[in-house]
Amino acid sequence: MSKRVLIVEDDTIASLYLQEFLKIKHLIIGAVETGEEAVAMAVAGRPDVMIVDIKLKGAMTGIEAVRKIRETLTIPVIYCTAYNDRGTIDKAEETAPAGIITKPVDTGELERILALIP
Repeated sequence: MSKRVLIVEDDTIASLYLQEFLKIKHLIIGAVETGEEAVAMAVAGRPDVMIVDIKLKGAMTGIEAVRKIRETLTIPVIYCTAYNDRGTIDKAEETAPAGIITKPVDTGELERILALIP
């Protein structure tokens, strides 16, 4: 089933890669680089799912942005990150994501997680 996706990624190449892969089956409603932009776009666009990097440009991390969004909205999140240290992963898991995938992105794994989100 096609989903409306918000991509929150500060690496332009990674963002474009995700957009190219996802646009085959899903609608990309936006691609932003900061947590602040993610919060604004989530509220305005109400995506079905967000794919969020943990390290972002700006003052907020991806985890902080998700926490802020979750104060008012329930949007499934898939973290897509280069971080794999236990402390960072534990903080991400506290936000109850639909999944956490590491870079480079395994598109099969990403699509599998997306398929599990209603």
